[in-house]
Amino acid sequence: MNEIQTKDFIDSNNVKEILSNSFKSIVENNTCEDLNLSNKNISIDLNHIQCDLKNPFITFKCKIINQDKTIGFYSVVFEQTGKIIDDFFVIF
Repeated sequence: MNEIQTKDFIDSNNVKEILSNSFKSIVENNTCEDLNLSNKNISIDLNHIQCDLKNPFITFKCKIINQDKTIGFYSVVFEQTGKIIDDFFVIF
């Protein structure tokens, strides 16, 4: 998948919105202890989304930020059709 195809997939499948909404849902619906965090003052960097293509799946990953430090990453895995398969919330 080249850069243009990746951008088209992100736009046509609302990847940024899905990343944002799914991340917010995880943070809101879990305790700090569940998430291995000292506080929930965290965000994701939607301006720097990484893409990893491993047929038949596409993973979009962005950094989890706390006080300007990268403390982990959040990823959503899609099928080529745009269907969401899984997501990952990882704290280092």
